[in-house]
Amino acid sequence: MGPQEETNSGKTHGGPHDFMHKVTVEVDWRSFSSFRHYVGTVEQTQRAVLGTQIKNHQNIYNIAVNYDLNPRWSFNVSVTVLQGTRNQLYTPKGVYEIAGVGHIIVGAQSWLFRGPTEWGGNVAIGFGLKLPTGVSDATGTALLSNGTYGKAVADQSMQPGDGSWGFALSSQAYKQTYFKTTAYFQGSWLFNPRDTNNVLTFRNKPLEKYMSVTDQYLFRAGLGRHVPKVRGEAP
Repeated sequence: MGPQEETNSGKTHGGPHDFMHKVTVEVDWRSFSSFRHYVGTVEQTQRAVLGTQIKNHQNIYNIAVNYDLNPRWSFNVSVTVLQGTRNQLYTPKGVYEIAGVGHIIVGAQSWLFRGPTEWGGNVAIGFGLKLPTGVSDATGTALLSNGTYGKAVADQSMQPGDGSWGFALSSQAYKQTYFKTTAYFQGSWLFNPRDTNNVLTFRNKPLEKYMSVTDQYLFRAGLGRHVPKVRGEAP
């Protein structure tokens, strides 16, 4: 989806007075793999040649529910679920199969101007609370240092969440431009008061002893336009 200023009814948020369709449910899925190794900016291509690269594969599912209280205010809940595998070639060695609930974020968003605006655009500000629901100590079956197989904590890259409270700030904006095209911007920042979550890793260095609670940010901008002469789209 391009600009996020529209509701299910196809009306602009903060726009016409015939406000309707107050609940929106969205389900999306992302899948990606990582297998390249770097030391600084130099790729270690020999790892793939020798077959010693570690492969992470993840499927991430996101379920989001949005309730429009009125044309300007909305409340939302989002839940993420992660499922993935990792072939770890060093102790604790094994193929980890991980699945679990990640972050649950509850929040609200408000459009700053009551639409329709004369300048054909609007700006929204959102805020949210990240609940400590994320599974941060998921384990897999691996060959342990004593030579036996048992449960070991998976690498942090495979953990569904960090199990910590956090806060989210977001913003989005749109502006109708020439040729029935809309320019849009979206940005979000998830920050956490904690630095670590006290989950032990399998590493020995002091700064790598506990798993981190990391901040995340995402920004994107672009142009969107309805496909002309498609039934159901605005002319």
